[in-house]
Amino acid sequence: MTKLTRRTMLKGTAAAAVALGSPMIVKNAFSSSGEVNFMGWAGYDFKAAFEAFTKATGVKVNFNEQPEQDTMFAQCKLALQTGAVDVVEPTLDRFGGWVSNGIIQPWDPSKLVLANYLDGVPGGKAGDAGEIEGKRYFVPSTWGTEALTYSKSEKPEVYGTASLADLWDESLAGKVTVRPHSSLAAMGRTLEADGKLPKPWVAGYKDPDSMKLLWDIALAEAIKRKKNIAQFWTSENEAQAAFRTNGCVLGLTWDSTGNNLGADGFGFIAPKEGAFGWSQGFVLMKCQERRAGP
Repeated sequence: MTKLTRRTMLKGTAAAAVALGSPMIVKNAFSSSGEVNFMGWAGYDFKAAFEAFTKATGVKVNFNEQPEQDTMFAQCKLALQTGAVDVVEPTLDRFGGWVSNGIIQPWDPSKLVLANYLDGVPGGKAGDAGEIEGKRYFVPSTWGTEALTYSKSEKPEVYGTASLADLWDESLAGKVTVRPHSSLAAMGRTLEADGKLPKPWVAGYKDPDSMKLLWDIALAEAIKRKKNIAQFWTSENEAQAAFRTNGCVLGLTWDSTGNNLGADGFGFIAPKEGAFGWSQGFVLMKCQERRAGP
């Protein structure tokens, strides 16, 4: 008897094909066709990408869409016992929690071609943030920005003068949408630009004491301006609804939100403080081992 799991097969074949788009085919040992169970972000049209992937590899993608990665994390903890999820797509800043909770396993680096990534891609080079204790857990898939989506008619913005501080303008009471943790970072960067922080905002990402000091300051200032917030968003669909149905004219959102609302009279622009950047990547789930005959 040899130990065989769907996950160990995926570790070097099907999941690598997801990450690299290369013509690899794996036959699921427990089904009649090649399949990969992928959990990713809701609110996007992946039909063309999945069809192209299946055509190139012969592997069918079973897509389980979730609104945000806290939900992905909770669902995947449950899926450890069932093997219902093979590959997930969290962001680079969060995947360490997946490792420490024993939810994911490392990739086989011999099956990856990390040299295909451009220099500077977060999590794409040996020894960088995509590795923990020398093991590659994160394979970059996509990156993007979080910046200002605005109404062209009610709150026009101009590159070079558009600012994160606009989110807190008193004239926008009840007309702003933000993501909770992003809004605090935006407040922190606003305060830094105004010279109102005791140390650079980025210091809060380097040690716990600095984080508590700076984020407490940002939280106190954000509370003073909470009247501006009409709606908090956590997913693409919620962000769009804030503008389409809840009267928002300005928001700190993903670039996809600005793009999807373009036909509705909205634009997307980087503030003068700079846009936020994010990097998503594929991680490989663990599951209980099952025994199969030789």
